[in-house]
Amino acid sequence: MERLDAILCADAGIQIPDGAFFTFHSLWQETSEQKAKNFHTLSQGVKLIADTGLVPEEPMSKGLVSRLVEEGTFPALDDAMQAYEKAAGELRDIPEDESGEDDETSNVIPLRRAVAQDAAPRTLYVSRKLKNGDDLLAWARSQGLQNLMPASALHVTIAYSKAPVDWMAIAPTWQGEKLKVDAGGPRLMEQFGDAVVLLFASSDLQWRHREIEEAGASWDHPEYQPHVTLSWDLGDTDLSKVVPYNGPLVFGPETFAEVDENWRETIEAAE
Repeated sequence: MERLDAILCADAGIQIPDGAFFTFHSLWQETSEQKAKNFHTLSQGVKLIADTGLVPEEPMSKGLVSRLVEEGTFPALDDAMQAYEKAAGELRDIPEDESGEDDETSNVIPLRRAVAQDAAPRTLYVSRKLKNGDDLLAWARSQGLQNLMPASALHVTIAYSKAPVDWMAIAPTWQGEKLKVDAGGPRLMEQFGDAVVLLFASSDLQWRHREIEEAGASWDHPEYQPHVTLSWDLGDTDLSKVVPYNGPLVFGPETFAEVDENWRETIEAAE
């Protein structure tokens, strides 16, 4: 390949850059479940090594970033880390009397102070908004379901921890800003208390929930089952006659928030 590349580039009048190399894609691709499992295993291994204190934090961080970029897990992480290090360096260069350390009106927050605040344990609610909620609601109306939630409120819950947890101990999700559950697969309509929900299968969400639990989050139910709540009032609808929604479910980025047990009061039913 190197010889052929040299001939082609010479013929085209292109100079091969120094340090250029080939990257070959594997003929075998991991499934979403395998990717999630491997990432979970890597995260545990990194944490075990970090806890021993044998490897300094900075080289450990650079090695992990390099692997995540090379494997394509977080392809933009390298650039993001460089921007972060540059910003942190500029912050350290600010003179003491200009850093806001002794000036309560300054809008410059020293990095060390921000990190300390972010690491404070607190309750945790992790969710993803459903981006194609209108499709789901159109199906629900066709099935006779009533008192439906507005499209803007449709979501999947990933974690609901009433016990305080260190948010910074939770690794970023590798699924990124969008998670799509393909059409088909097991789907069921159930009633959880007053809630009318669509159950669906997602190994990505299962692994993510388990990962957050292992970081210290609590869960008040025997098991985790991904679902979207459609209504809090079944009315006279017979769920046994409802044909479950079988189309794709497209979720947006993860949202971290503190637990609000009165959240239902802020939601108005869709017309």
